[in-house]
Amino acid sequence: EQGFSNRGRRAVDETSARELELYIDNSAHLHNRRKPDFIKNALRKVKSGKYSVALAPKLWIYYVDEGAKQYAKEFGGSWHTMFPKETRMHVAQEYAKEFNSELRHAGSWEALADEYGVRGEHGLKNRGRRAFGW
Repeated sequence: EQGFSNRGRRAVDETSARELELYIDNSAHLHNRRKPDFIKNALRKVKSGKYSVALAPKLWIYYVDEGAKQYAKEFGGSWHTMFPKETRMHVAQEYAKEFNSELRHAGSWEALADEYGVRGEHGLKNRGRRAFGW
């Protein structure tokens, strides 16, 4: 996958990856409060021209790590043993793919910012339209 090297890595535990992704998506705190912050950060990079599709999973790994930590806190255990690095990276890649797809479909960072409600006084400022290439 893009963004991470798999050299010398173990296989991804698909079941754990799916469980973590579902947990994050169904967590009100993560999905409704934290995800918009991560989207806003990614949109800032798109707007400034520094966004890279290949490096996008590295933005999302922080969100996934928060989810893994919250999961371990709720159910007990060690988050980094429950969800090894390869599994968390896989989930981050899935979130990056989702964001990239939404960005392409929206057609501009402004449209996506409006959709997520991250523009305005405390969100992204509209200083003109900036094209991005795929």
